Amino acid sequence: MKAAVNNHAKSSAVKQDTKKSATESGTKFSITEDMSEQERYEELKDKSIVISKPDMSKVSDIDIKAYKNLSIKEAKKSIRRIAEMLGIHNVNCKNSNIKFDFAFSKGSLDTSLNHQREYGGSYTDYAEMLTCLDKLVENAELIEVHKNYKDNEYLKNTFVLISAINNDGNITPVQLEVKEYDKGQSNSLYLNVVLSKIKESAVVKGEHNGNADISNPLVADSAISLSQLFANVNPTDKRFLKYVPDNFLSAEQIEAKREAQKIDYNKYGRYAEVFENNKDGSDNKFSLSEPVEEKGNLIAVHNIYTDKLVKSLKLGGFPMPSIAVTKADMGHENYGEFAPLHASLQGLGAVAPVK
Repeated sequence: MKAAVNNHAKSSAVKQDTKKSATESGTKFSITEDMSEQERYEELKDKSIVISKPDMSKVSDIDIKAYKNLSIKEAKKSIRRIAEMLGIHNVNCKNSNIKFDFAFSKGSLDTSLNHQREYGGSYTDYAEMLTCLDKLVENAELIEVHKNYKDNEYLKNTFVLISAINNDGNITPVQLEVKEYDKGQSNSLYLNVVLSKIKESAVVKGEHNGNADISNPLVADSAISLSQLFANVNPTDKRFLKYVPDNFLSAEQIEAKREAQKIDYNKYGRYAEVFENNKDGSDNKFSLSEPVEEKGNLIAVHNIYTDKLVKSLKLGGFPMPSIAVTKADMGHENYGEFAPLHASLQGLGAVAPVK
């Protein structure tokens, strides 16, 4: 018991040091590198972002629609010209989650365009996004922070943010990454990628000035909750989904997320807690040694909300569900109305309400 208390104290001290470090580096520590997915979910579940509207008057003499079919070489040339015309390079960007200076450089633009084809958006979407870049960055919400895991001795942290634009009656999520460097390089808005469009009809349209009204059309300065936004991200955008806590996602999205995490695990050793095998060689690190849910006075439990339960049942199961271990008399009911029970408890699979 004493050892456990000492370990808990050390763990708490590490988290406090991390939060202190984050504060000193200029970031709010509502989202930090050391947080679990569940902790990030709790921080983000009630948050919303303001949807930005492209200002097409800035590029009225350019046929941006034609960019959709450009090659990467042609797109770079055309979009570089737009960026220079808009004067967005090397201008300090503003976001309330990040206090240090960062900017969108020409190098950042080229890197972003190289990645754009790997995601669901088009070069037309990208060019439209640049016309409201300042608002897009300002409205973005920080969803994940991770330390450098590649061979760059100067890179300290990467901050992943999500924002959105409304173009042609559709919501288009935009992934932003701000890279913080130790020395030798300027902090930069390094990756700025447009994802697949979400049809306006797929989300509540008119949450405007705090009032949700499904009959109102979506307009500039409307807000969308992160829950709505994440729930409608296309599973093909799995490279973005790997940053989103499981509790926001459907079973299909989680399956796509695991595919993206698996790639990072194989290349860089990330997400080891998800994929490292246990002694019997299975892929589930959290499987129990005995075929029961309860061990002594502890229980292993997974909560789920009704809508996600329905989706999971249609899919035929839960892809790698999160498991909480807690005392039986304490219960676990903060993360969904239902708790799936292990078949060994009932003689058959069962889903029980937590209340």
